[in-house]
Amino acid sequence: MERITKFISIMGLAATAVLASCGNKQASGTDTAPAADTVVRETSATDTAPLQAAPAAEDTMPSAAAEPVKEDTSAADIALIKSLYSKCVFGGPNAGYLKKVCTAKVLSRLAAANEYDDGGYAAWEFRSGAQDGDGPSKVNSVTPEGDGWYKVSMLDMGIKCTKRLRVTDGKISDYR
Repeated sequence: MERITKFISIMGLAATAVLASCGNKQASGTDTAPAADTVVRETSATDTAPLQAAPAAEDTMPSAAAEPVKEDTSAADIALIKSLYSKCVFGGPNAGYLKKVCTAKVLSRLAAANEYDDGGYAAWEFRSGAQDGDGPSKVNSVTPEGDGWYKVSMLDMGIKCTKRLRVTDGKISDYR
């Protein structure tokens, strides 16, 4: 029993020493910690390397500007998708606008899907596929899914449906 008590005491002291060395104020019994720019390093009598200050916090933190760029990109992509639906998909044929906002790969797929007129694009590929409906046609939401993909939830002639569109470099680059 005495050995267990000694072991527990030693472990407690070791834990206190570790906590104190990590800057834990309660464990060390001191209320002062090294300044943020202080470098703590063990040295020997033969160590000749100069101490260098730690880099400033702003030098080591990720750039705050990087994150808003993603948000701006998502916002621009969402605006592009909503514009596609209002100007082409629900707003009638607009081949010029499709050429402006879709990649060559998507335009090729849309042209191949249009068996009704030469040179036209099957903008209905972005719709539900329903033939008739009595309700409105509108985009309810566009939600980012990652890797440039967006889920478009809509009403197509009153019929609820979803499509997935991918935006790359400001253009519709794929759809499902």
